[in-house]
Amino acid sequence: MNRYLTRWYATTSHDEAVRLMALDHTPAAELRVTHDVEPVHVATQGWVYWSDGRFTTSTGSNLPRGGSLSRDAVQLISLVRGSDGGHVDGGVQRLVRVADIIATETVELGEHRGHYRRPTIEKLTVRWADGSEGTLYTYSEGYFEGYSYDIYDSPESLQKAIDSWAETLQQLAVE
Repeated sequence: MNRYLTRWYATTSHDEAVRLMALDHTPAAELRVTHDVEPVHVATQGWVYWSDGRFTTSTGSNLPRGGSLSRDAVQLISLVRGSDGGHVDGGVQRLVRVADIIATETVELGEHRGHYRRPTIEKLTVRWADGSEGTLYTYSEGYFEGYSYDIYDSPESLQKAIDSWAETLQQLAVE
């Protein structure tokens, strides 16, 4: 199967790619074609995970929904892809190996913020596809125009990111 990517859309049909190129004004030279790939999972949340390890939008695709990823892997990937930024230590691709979230421990930080999720750290105990268990740490918060959702391998990695954010805020305040 071939994958055709325009500026905004993904499809497996050349004719549909030509139609979509006209919609999003993709010049022919910018059409990206990948040969011999298959969808591994097509999520209802608007993304496709392909056999070459790539994630794309499912917008423009008429592929059937579903696939081989676990419900918890799909949930985590969807949260990361839907967020503003969406950092994952080691890359989003590693989340496809999540078989189950076994336990969640939540620590809320800061004041309640009305409709928006307050800054929250979660410690996730996960079972990987190979049967081993591990721990992931998430940082999330909601705000007026969206949310952030980032995943870290360790408390130290999370703390380093928080320290970096604080440093950036201090620099902005000085300017």
